[in-house]
Amino acid sequence: MNHIHEETMKKISVVNLDKLLDNFSEIEKKISEINEANNLLVLQLEKCNRLLTLSQSKEESVKEECTALQNVINGLTQTIENQCNVKDENDRLKGTIHILEQKLKACEQVHHKLSFFSFLHSQEYKDQIEKLMLEVKNKEEEHKLEITQLNCEIRKKCKSSED
Repeated sequence: MNHIHEETMKKISVVNLDKLLDNFSEIEKKISEINEANNLLVLQLEKCNRLLTLSQSKEESVKEECTALQNVINGLTQTIENQCNVKDENDRLKGTIHILEQKLKACEQVHHKLSFFSFLHSQEYKDQIEKLMLEVKNKEEEHKLEITQLNCEIRKKCKSSED
């Protein structure tokens, strides 16, 4: 009986070894497939990491560009604000210039009138001086004539007294 048992064991062992070898081959095949899948996943992970690094680099670049554009916008805003202030100041100065031009015209008109009156006054003054000079001349001539007449009268009287 031992012998039968041994034979049965050998058969079971043979069968089991074959099955074991088949199972082992199957496991190796699965391990190989898993390793290939892992290798693919490692490659995909490396690719994803490169893409992530690239994306992060692009993100940083976009942030810097955004900051630069924000600075440009702030600068342009300040420039526009300054231009508005300059325009307001320019409009205010134009108003002031207009007021000053009106005052200057008024002053010129007053000066023109004063010059005209001054001219008239100086002309009147000249006319009065001429009139007085003429009167003085006339009086001088009258006095000369009187003196001449008195001299004649005195001579006549002198002559008549001598006679």
